[in-house]
Amino acid sequence: MTSKTDIQKTLKRKQKKLVKALAEVAEAEKSLKNEIIKTDVGGLFFSFHQNNSGGYFHDNVNVCEIVVIEAANAVAANARAEDIGIYFDGDRDCDCCGPRWYPLWGSERGDDVPSDYGKPLVEHDATHYRSKAIVYYADGTKEVVHFKRK
Repeated sequence: MTSKTDIQKTLKRKQKKLVKALAEVAEAEKSLKNEIIKTDVGGLFFSFHQNNSGGYFHDNVNVCEIVVIEAANAVAANARAEDIGIYFDGDRDCDCCGPRWYPLWGSERGDDVPSDYGKPLVEHDATHYRSKAIVYYADGTKEVVHFKRK
């Protein structure tokens, strides 16, 4: 018959193996994400819209109400978005307002020029909540596009 101590030792050993396996999975995921970003040649522009969770927007040097990322596909755009500070877990956000950011679906098709809802950013008019966008190009450059005031 197995003693309580033996069972506890076995559980601790299995727990350590599980923690090690989870760390290896996390490292592999990070490595894969870095490979996606390194091999991304861009070509299409994908928009991320910030929800004003908690009644405010995050607006700093990396993100604002709208962030547009040049990438080869939606998966690569999501990976770059996370690298600049966009998060998709929603854990830090207001329960009643919902997540601040949503990831793109893998099947989404980007636009040929920096756009929002299919309309080029240079044609957008400023509104009370949406006055600019930050564009991240595949070559590593970043541009703040201010919308036209009426």
